[in-house]
Amino acid sequence: FKGMGFFDESSPFSSFFGGRQAQLGRNSHAEVEVSLEELLQDTQKSVEYSRQAECSKCKGTRSEPGSRIETCHRCHGSGQVHSTRQMMGMMFSTDSTCQECGGEGKNISERCSKCRGRGVEAQRQKLEITIPAGIPDGMQLRFEGHGERGPSGYGDLYVAVSVKKHPIFHVTSWNASGS
Repeated sequence: FKGMGFFDESSPFSSFFGGRQAQLGRNSHAEVEVSLEELLQDTQKSVEYSRQAECSKCKGTRSEPGSRIETCHRCHGSGQVHSTRQMMGMMFSTDSTCQECGGEGKNISERCSKCRGRGVEAQRQKLEITIPAGIPDGMQLRFEGHGERGPSGYGDLYVAVSVKKHPIFHVTSWNASGS
């Protein structure tokens, strides 16, 4: 139905029929290890991980600071080009990605030299997290917005929690028992 005039991009149905969707960045992953004693109560842990984050030089604009960023003259900033054709007495309407700007809606005169025009760079991150008491071994915790940067925002960070082996006790389901 996309391009046939039934739904526009802002329609709630557009995502079902090929409309644009928010392009968040990819999710990041990290691991943290906790002791059996730490599982008895909520525990604070520091997690270090790498992710693609906003470029520190261009701030995600992808252009060299001071260079011009202009609205694409072909698509007028929408990133899409609309065309209508008549074939065999019928009108056909299509939307396609603008070839001039690659669907971005803007043209950059000089790309950022640090990120090479990508708008992101590899960065080491450190996050203080709370591990909930009683969390099972292998459980993953999700931290919204701490993943990699994408065109419309950041993905999520998933932290896998592993429980260190205890010399006396082992965890079976939710019950601790002696060995």
